[in-house]
Parts: sequence; structure tokens; C-alpha cells
Amino acid sequence: MNFRKNKGFTLLEVLIALSIAAISIIGIYSLTNNSIDILDSSQSKLSLLNKTYEYIIVKDKYPNSTYFEKSKNSEITFKDELKGSIYGFVDEHILTAENKDSKIYIRYFVKK
Repeated sequence: MNFRKNKGFTLLEVLIALSIAAISIIGIYSLTNNSIDILDSSQSKLSLLNKTYEYIIVKDKYPNSTYFEKSKNSEITFKDELKGSIYGFVDEHILTAENKDSKIYIRYFVKK
């Protein structure tokens, strides 16, 4: 008997290899897409945090300032609540900053 050696892949082997490659590519795409979403969210929160610290610094140096009320920074809303007084000479505040994507709370203290 004369047997020929096959020098190639069967159709089944090719289909299995393609399905494994497709599943791998879909997994990599999903991970990349999630990473981009997390990056966007982190950038939004960091920007909001920077503006919140700026708000605290301006309010500390210039208590009667209307800088944030007059600015066209309408994307961010600030809500500053006086929570109480500690030992009679330090005020505790909770500052809520919110934009369309994120919301953060900052607890800070102001000496009277």
C-alpha cells in the first residue's frame, strides 16, 4: 500500500483555530474597552477634584468671593455645608462637587 502524507490542515482544525483566535480577539477588545472607560472616569474625577480644591483655596483666602458663582463653569455644581463646630474654634464643612459624570464629597476644616 502506498500512503500519501498530508501536508496541510483539515477543515475542522482550521475552524477550531479560527474560533480560538476570534474568542481571544473579543477578550482583548473587551479588556481594552473597559480600560478606556475606566480612564475616562478617572480623568473626570481628577478634574472635578482639582476644581474642588481650587474652590476650597479660593473660599479660604477670599471668603466673600463670588468667583465660582460668576464663572461660566456651569458643568460643576458645588454645595458647601457647615456640619458643625469642633471645640468652638474649628468649623467642619462637607463640600459636594458634582458634574455630569462624577460626584465627590470632601470634608475639610476651617479655623474661625
